[in-house]
Amino acid sequence: MRTIANAMPKMHSTKRGQSPIYHTTIPISIKDLLYRAALVDVIYDTRGMLSMPSDNGSAAAHCHLLYISPLSLGCPFRVQKFLFPAVSAVEVFIRKPGQGALTGCYYPEPAETRGIPIPLVCKNRKERIKAIAETLSFGWYDVVCLQEVWSNKDYFFIKDTVTNVLPFSHYFHSGVMGSGICIFSKYPIQDTFFHQWPLNGYIHKIHHADWFGGKGVGLCKLTVDNYTVHVYSAHLHAVYNQNFDEYEAHRILQAYDTAQFISLTSEGADLVILAGDLNTEPGDLAYKLMLNVAGLVDSFLVAERMLNADKHGTCQSLCNSYTPSNLVKKKIPGVRIDYIMYHPGSKLKVVLQDYRLPLPDRVQDRSFSYSDHEAVEATIAISEKKVEGTEVDIVERQNIFKDCLVILNHALDRLKTHKTVYLLFAIILSALLIMSLVFETPKGYLVLFNIARAVMSILIFVCLLLAFIWNNMERNAILAGKLAIEVGLTKYSES
Repeated sequence: MRTIANAMPKMHSTKRGQSPIYHTTIPISIKDLLYRAALVDVIYDTRGMLSMPSDNGSAAAHCHLLYISPLSLGCPFRVQKFLFPAVSAVEVFIRKPGQGALTGCYYPEPAETRGIPIPLVCKNRKERIKAIAETLSFGWYDVVCLQEVWSNKDYFFIKDTVTNVLPFSHYFHSGVMGSGICIFSKYPIQDTFFHQWPLNGYIHKIHHADWFGGKGVGLCKLTVDNYTVHVYSAHLHAVYNQNFDEYEAHRILQAYDTAQFISLTSEGADLVILAGDLNTEPGDLAYKLMLNVAGLVDSFLVAERMLNADKHGTCQSLCNSYTPSNLVKKKIPGVRIDYIMYHPGSKLKVVLQDYRLPLPDRVQDRSFSYSDHEAVEATIAISEKKVEGTEVDIVERQNIFKDCLVILNHALDRLKTHKTVYLLFAIILSALLIMSLVFETPKGYLVLFNIARAVMSILIFVCLLLAFIWNNMERNAILAGKLAIEVGLTKYSES
């Protein structure tokens, strides 16, 4: 096996791809026994991923999940989240039922990924790419989902580095820059699908860049020890202005599409996992849609009693180097917008064993954090015990749908205003262009006037394009989501 000098105690060798075994055979979970390497600023967790007897005497399998949210990496631009390199990860660790008590297994505790920088835009690109690849090549994880991997070169570098331990991978190509989502797996990927959201920001908001990513939700179907596991990875539209969130309707429809996508594609799955930067806080409509429509469970809510209340925010944490200094000075706590959500199949029982934010505050020997978001890690156990289906809270779903319809109707009204503004600009610019052609050009200003005429012509074309094509595209996308929600509301109103 591959070892790191001065970073780990001596362990027995295992076959490639297997976890190294530590000397202990205690048939219970070993939690919070931390080995802190003296020369490497990394935490290793001596946790026994142990098979546990279920009520019917069979052994339970275990799932170890880790989500690393999107991050900013010292981007020189001051616009928040402008083309920010990011990475998210889910590690699924399932032990076959009936395997008996397992010995304690070592695996690295910090983020399994660092940032995926955009070439020529963000700092420390090579160091971060190398750190991601080397950490993943340790081979302690079964499935890794990365987000915002905009560079094919970076993707293939990581793929080549981890191929011995994560031989199967898939990149979800989409949009102009690619979706940024890719999945690496120790297990064969049986099927893949990518659903691109029809509503995803504005093409003319280049500084926000969400549209160019062709964002959506990716699915990889895995067969892990006779279990069918559906792993979903998504990254919803960012929030750029809390006081005036022009993308709220976009994010609500993205959440609804994702929830519907999961509901329609997860039939027959033994375990469903969604991990990602949803850019929505608990209590927001987008968050409620994910839980209520898709039937997902927020692992944080299950594990809340185990957590330090002062450190649960995953974005703008006070300990993070990328948090704006004004927030740090005011001691404004971070917000929780990054999630691990899961849903068991009809024949499985799922028990959350652990939830944590595992990353240290800074990268080893560096002054910057791994991410502007904190990593999220969850450990769950699954057993083949048939459980009763969960009941849908019809009243809550109706209220959620009604609130969504109010926001979507407001968005449709804004589109009418936008169309009027675009046409007004086109008319004013057309009048100026005509005047510049009618009146004689002053001597010595012919080149300047021709440049101004060319610019006005381009702006007129853009305004007409936004008024008649882009506006109609956004309107139809909102109407499609609105009508789908109305169908669901009618169905539950009649039941």
